[in-house]
Order: sequence, then C-alpha cells, then structure tokens
Amino acid sequence: MDPKDLVWAGFPELKAEIERRITTSIITSPSRIVLNWGRYGSGKTHAANYYSRTDILDGLADSLQKQRPRSIKINLPRTSKDPVQAFLRSFFGQIGIQRIKEDLTYI
Repeated sequence: MDPKDLVWAGFPELKAEIERRITTSIITSPSRIVLNWGRYGSGKTHAANYYSRTDILDGLADSLQKQRPRSIKINLPRTSKDPVQAFLRSFFGQIGIQRIKEDLTYI
C-alpha cells in the first residue's frame, strides 16, 4: 500500500492525543522521541505509518511554524537477546551513516 493512501478512520480522541504528543515534541526540541506502544492489533503500525507521511508532518510543523521532524520507525523483535543492539541496527540502518555525517556538519 502506498503511504499516501493511508487515512485515519475513527478514534478521534486517540488521533488528537497522538497529535498532541507529536506537537509537544516538535515545539520542545528537534531531538525528542515519540514512543508508540500497545497491544497486538491496537493500530501501532498504522499510526506510525500515517504520522510518518511527509504531508502530515509538514502540516503539523507548519501550523507551529517549526521545521518538520524526521520520522524513523523502529520495530524491535519481541525476543531479542540484545535489545540495544537491535535498536541501534534498526536506527542506523534506516538513517544511514552518510545522513548522520551530513547532519553533524550543520551543527
């Protein structure tokens, strides 16, 4: 499925809560992390995919007159002997060393 085709249907209170958390993250610092967790089948992946859409993040950031945050989705395996290593592999695998170098150049 194309991410642009994702829609949010129902659960308006949950949508508002997620947007409040993302908005707080955008306002307070560009390095904040928003964790998304819940029971199996509760919509975590759908919410992550929906809020990772560039147009959705642009809309939230534009309404706050802030720069759009980066969205990195990391799924950790349920049974990992080393969860830190699993997190780092997923994180660096998604953003890449080149992107880190480019970001550090601007600091």
